Amino acid sequence: MSNPLVNWWRSHNFNEAVKSQNNRVAKQLLKEIENSGAKLSWQQKLFKERLQLEKLLQKKNDRIKEADRHLEELERQLSFGQLDDSLGRIDELTLFPDTKFIEHISKSFKLRDCDESMIQCTGIDEKIFNNFEQHLAGFIKNELNKLNREKNNVDDLLKQAVDDIQKLKEGQDPQYSFELSPHIYLMRYFLDNVYCTYLAWFLIYKAGLLPTKVNILDIAAGPGTVAYGLGLLLQSSSDFFSMPPMHISYYSLEQQKAFQYRGLQFWRQYMEPQAMNAYFRFDTSSIFDRENQSKRLPKKFFDFIVISHCFFNDEERREKS
Repeated sequence: MSNPLVNWWRSHNFNEAVKSQNNRVAKQLLKEIENSGAKLSWQQKLFKERLQLEKLLQKKNDRIKEADRHLEELERQLSFGQLDDSLGRIDELTLFPDTKFIEHISKSFKLRDCDESMIQCTGIDEKIFNNFEQHLAGFIKNELNKLNREKNNVDDLLKQAVDDIQKLKEGQDPQYSFELSPHIYLMRYFLDNVYCTYLAWFLIYKAGLLPTKVNILDIAAGPGTVAYGLGLLLQSSSDFFSMPPMHISYYSLEQQKAFQYRGLQFWRQYMEPQAMNAYFRFDTSSIFDRENQSKRLPKKFFDFIVISHCFFNDEERREKS
């Protein structure tokens, strides 16, 4: 039996297994198809992505259960007065959740609990995000106009960066190493990701866990998306209560220096004029350089360690990361 015919037969059986929801057989056939070197069909690619997502979801749910167990233990210790005295002063060091502000965010973003680990959001705070988007557009436009005056190959540079970042849609890992990669990222993905981190910080604030002096380690930080999400949340609270003195220490661990530089440029233009008290420290290195990083990172310093939007498509690198 020829290879094309064998491949066709495997694909046929795979489709039948998927239709009958026989995931065990479908997984086995997918592995055989991959090992044969045959090109995956779009159905097979979707099934593979679904398996990867299910694996990540299971890991996430396991971590949520572990966190719940930890919280239950803390609550038990608190009820018996067993916690360290330093935790007893938490009210003096964290922002007290304001009911009206929480209601405003929940209503603006149309937040709805789907289950214990999923929240749906279909709205936005237009006052905050429209202004942010306008300033970002102006920043990118000025950057590109400046490049146009200095170089005659800007179109080629844009195409290089676009082709590279487009790999995300093709199941590949971009290099993000081209001259205009930061600009394309700011146009394509930055706003969506700031939106996500804004809501993540809101949930932390709502739970009463946001310190007035916050130390953040951001792994695969890009242009500082996580800092912008927090900055915008603090900015949007101004109509509801007087913000106590805040200090943000932000440690950016990012492989691409250009992303850090562009992110800091925009921060200085947009966030600093609004009296945002933040200290940035940049560590430009790969997350795989673990031995050297562990020597540089301060110990027992960070309140939050953030990992977002930095998972690899390549399975081996994803497991290692």
